[in-house]
Amino acid sequence: MKKNLAFVAAVLLAAAMLVSCGTTVAVKDHIPAEVNMSGMKNLAVASVTVKDSTTASSHSSVVSTVTVGSGNNSHVRIFSSWSSDLPKKLGNYAQAQMLNKLHASDYFALSEPSKTDALFSEGKMLGQTRSRFMNAGIDAILSSRMTIISFDEYITSELRQVYDTATSANKTVGIDYYLETELILGFEYNVIGVEQNTLVSSDSYTKTVYDKTLAATFMYGASGGVTDGYFSYAISSGPNLYPEYRKALDSMVANVAVALAPRWEYSTETLMSNSAKIESLKIAYEYAGDGNYTQAFDIFDSEWKSSNDLSSGYNAAILLYARGKLSDAVTYMNNVASITGSGEAYSKAAALKQKLRLAEIAEQQVNGTASDATVEEFEIKNFFGR
Repeated sequence: MKKNLAFVAAVLLAAAMLVSCGTTVAVKDHIPAEVNMSGMKNLAVASVTVKDSTTASSHSSVVSTVTVGSGNNSHVRIFSSWSSDLPKKLGNYAQAQMLNKLHASDYFALSEPSKTDALFSEGKMLGQTRSRFMNAGIDAILSSRMTIISFDEYITSELRQVYDTATSANKTVGIDYYLETELILGFEYNVIGVEQNTLVSSDSYTKTVYDKTLAATFMYGASGGVTDGYFSYAISSGPNLYPEYRKALDSMVANVAVALAPRWEYSTETLMSNSAKIESLKIAYEYAGDGNYTQAFDIFDSEWKSSNDLSSGYNAAILLYARGKLSDAVTYMNNVASITGSGEAYSKAAALKQKLRLAEIAEQQVNGTASDATVEEFEIKNFFGR
């Protein structure tokens, strides 16, 4: 009977430890923009332009004809995945994604590309481009360009081998042909302050999308050579890589929103385990795991105040953070670190203080109370007459 009771107690203790170990809570951080645009929130977005010429290894519909030996079964044709409208599609996609991300930031009053382009056209024709934008109440102009669209595809081959048990060695039984595709994309943007006629921000990014797809397999014949061999597998055209191209553009365009607009980042924090095995804290971990942060905080806070238990104080501070009370969390965690001398608490207090500093800057950007938005000043010759 005593053994059974001991076993049950051990199971309950293990269950309690599982609840306390690895419990996470959701937190969010307000991250400031890399460039302070707080005084330039009326932003005109120009259409994404695409470089005049595109580099491609093959402008024909057939990238290659693979031939081995002779006869009707000795060759296959593989059609290129290149499309002449790809540059235009990529430019349109980049523009749509950039507008989506800027709209999602809920930070700017945006002038759409059609209106921005019209102001450029009218102003250029009359020689009054800058005054046109100023009269329209535009603070800054965002222009962007696809600078590189370099496409290449080619056929490579590798011997196909299998393990021969009779000879205990690899045996060549055919040839595998691969279609290798590489697309290099370049994207750049510039933000110009209209009234100041200065460059506020600019950057450029490059991404490479590479793919290697098995395109054909030629199997040797009974004689072990190519004379009576045949293609056992072949694709008719290259794979559709457009989704991968869009992912590459997404990552580059996202950098523009990160640079120009403050944002919220969502992550998780792990609570400190109940190393003191305080039974009353079990329900607090359950509350935290279920998202009931206020109830969990009340229990951890009560235990901290009564016993100065490190895990209780640490977790109470983290739960304040999860409830959006970052300033209170910093104060609480500093107190826990000071009383307990815990290195982990000191480290977390410093991290929370840094998050608070960034959040305060982001709030200043949102409220328009941050300092001058111009990062680097010099005249942009011919920009308004492009």
